[in-house]
Amino acid sequence: MPPKLNDAELREMLVTQNEYNTKLADKVDSLVSVVESLTTLLANVSTQNSELIAQIRVLTEQNAKLIEKSTMPPTPMTYGKPPNFSLQLVKALDEAQQLKDKSLRAVIEFLPEAASETTTIEQDRSFVESVATAMGNTGVQFDSIKRHGNKVENRNRIVKVPFDTTENHNHFIRKFRVTVNTLQNPPNVRIRRDMVQSELELLRQCRAECREKNEKANEMRFYVQDLEIKETASPKPLRRFPRA
Repeated sequence: MPPKLNDAELREMLVTQNEYNTKLADKVDSLVSVVESLTTLLANVSTQNSELIAQIRVLTEQNAKLIEKSTMPPTPMTYGKPPNFSLQLVKALDEAQQLKDKSLRAVIEFLPEAASETTTIEQDRSFVESVATAMGNTGVQFDSIKRHGNKVENRNRIVKVPFDTTENHNHFIRKFRVTVNTLQNPPNVRIRRDMVQSELELLRQCRAECREKNEKANEMRFYVQDLEIKETASPKPLRRFPRA
């Protein structure tokens, strides 16, 4: 049998055990905190990875469409000079970042300009605010709304409208046409998402093809939706937008 402990020895053992339990609990708390931090970090990395994959997928699809639409002959390879894959990768990553930035901006086309730049800015913000209020969209960054480029005679510059999230950006574009038509004296405008250069080239090709189809049909039967030509089941009388 183990020797019987007296009261003093028993109290000392209990104190030692309590100290050990306290230190063990502190260690467990520290480990739990580390696990929580790692879990948060992994979740953030997973989200960023998903966003990057989505951007690369969009870029790949747009490049495929551009190649399909293009009528340009392939550029012959210069012998002795292999393609610079590092430069191509940098350009691809740069375009992916541009796509991410532009996913928070919408572009309004053909909105009339005032005589002065100050008045134009005020009118642009007032128009966007009336549309956003009517559709219940609270994500517009009104102070950053601006016209793109320098003022040109007899030509209305595009208006770039930034948003706080892609959800508010997509909602604004989706509801724009219907909402504008509910305004008093609605302007003859249209909207699209902000695009990189390769997408703009494809957009011009799609619009030119769509214009030819509508003129041939003598009605507004075809329209361009996000770089795709679609046909409506309810054609309208032919109207003409300025060439953009």
